[in-house]
Amino acid sequence: MMRKLIVLCILVIILFSGCAKPEGAFEWGETENYEYWKYRVDSSIREIFLEDFDRDGDYEVIVGTRKSVYCFDLNGSLKWRVSDVRDSNLEFIISKSKSENNNVLLVRAISNIYSVSSLGEILWKYNLEESVDMDTCFEDSIIIASNSGIILLNLNGEKLAQFLPGVKLESAICDNSTGRQRIIAFPFKQVIVLDTNGNILLNKSIEIGIYNPYIADITGDGEPEIIEWGGYILSANFSKMINLGDYKHIVFLDVDDNGVTDVVTYQEGEEIKGKSGYITAFNGEGKVIWNKTANISFSEPVSFDFNGDGYEEILIEGYGNFVYIFDRHGNLIDKYKIPLSNYDEIVIKKINNEIIMVISDIFDVYLLKTKI
Repeated sequence: MMRKLIVLCILVIILFSGCAKPEGAFEWGETENYEYWKYRVDSSIREIFLEDFDRDGDYEVIVGTRKSVYCFDLNGSLKWRVSDVRDSNLEFIISKSKSENNNVLLVRAISNIYSVSSLGEILWKYNLEESVDMDTCFEDSIIIASNSGIILLNLNGEKLAQFLPGVKLESAICDNSTGRQRIIAFPFKQVIVLDTNGNILLNKSIEIGIYNPYIADITGDGEPEIIEWGGYILSANFSKMINLGDYKHIVFLDVDDNGVTDVVTYQEGEEIKGKSGYITAFNGEGKVIWNKTANISFSEPVSFDFNGDGYEEILIEGYGNFVYIFDRHGNLIDKYKIPLSNYDEIVIKKINNEIIMVISDIFDVYLLKTKI
């Protein structure tokens, strides 16, 4: 009996080893509506990106895994791979390079910041104890929010300054929207505004922690508000907090044609319970402009001019593996079926009259193209 069990286990191991796709396995195909490719990476995917990284007029697909960062062209050819970037969580942003002739990819791992050239070379690495957020700052520097305050780097990875030492931050942003440069930092349930020399201009308690801040003028008064992706608006003078409800992720566009930017967000449904979600547009005062029922799953909405009418539409992922397309007034105008049963993250862009979808599924990255 034991011998039979051992033989069975060996057969199972052989079977699954033979079926497992190796790293670098590539597949190309077509369906009735899509042209696609699929690539197997070296470990679980943490981040996907779709940008014209090297400014050559063609977009690249950037994929970050627990072990590497990959760069593909839109046809699935591997342009480069960096294997020295290792972490369980990654964040990407594109920044100008010091030469201004090209971009660099900034990669935030938990304990390191990397600058990667458009050729896949690591230009520099900055070590720090632990970071929680990263962004570009006034086009010529990088701001890092950490457990020990704000760190500013130049584009060569050299430390320029450190503000609020010892203060544990949830996030931080640089703001130049009104012509005056300032830094806004968010410890838990707190906002601190600094000038570029680190002098504190305001220190105030607020109702919630700000982890994913957006900044935009959504009231039309020339002063920007802070919008937290979890469904809160913090007034420009930081004196008023508006709770939009249990909404997630934000996209900004003028939905009522009054020349003022509005906030479009969504409330996730529960597919198993048959509960629909909602996609809702709010003005800067938190008042509902329109609200539509939609089978929305956990997704990040995007907006662009989908049909060439001069106005932006809203694209958002929904249950049933569909991407739904709403006009700015909340009317459903189209939907696309995603020919995958399981996936983790999706990035959507309109490129050369095609809808390009980059999709991750644990160890595989997919790119789907469909004509508009």
